[in-house]
Amino acid sequence: METLSLVFIFGLYIGIRLFLGHHKTPAMKDRQKYQEGIALVYQKKYTEALDYFQKVLQKDPKSSIAWAFKSECNLYLDNLYQAIADAEKALNIDYSLSECYFYKGLAFYKLEMIEDALTEFEKAVWHFREKHPETFRYRGLCHVRLGRNEQAEKDFRRAIELGDEEANYIFLQWQQKLNVNKNK
Repeated sequence: METLSLVFIFGLYIGIRLFLGHHKTPAMKDRQKYQEGIALVYQKKYTEALDYFQKVLQKDPKSSIAWAFKSECNLYLDNLYQAIADAEKALNIDYSLSECYFYKGLAFYKLEMIEDALTEFEKAVWHFREKHPETFRYRGLCHVRLGRNEQAEKDFRRAIELGDEEANYIFLQWQQKLNVNKNK
């Protein structure tokens, strides 16, 4: 009877905590709080979103989500070094933000810092639990640039398995180019 009472009290305690929202991480709460800015990013209004997140960060400099979305905005506005710095700030607050490794990788890739890009894409693959096709595509592109054809093929095939049509197109073009070079 005592055990049943303890189980009931513990269950009640857990239920109340869940009801009150104590199960939400700071990142989850910030995603809800900053929906307006996130919507601007999804609408590809990067300049407006950047302004929004800069204002947010003046009030809440410990928001990993705000830093992450600021990084994304800077990435697509070609402020590549700033995108890297913002992603790093986000990761210093919450190292589990998969997107930030991806953004850093893209920025390094665009800057033609291929080894650094590859390192970030490898981290992104791990943090995304190998379920983000774009990460595999870009990691494959890094391997192509470094002449690592076997690894590139594996990454392209994995991206294709995950439904990335762009990876399929790149892979077919790359294979065609390899075959032409073999025949010369």
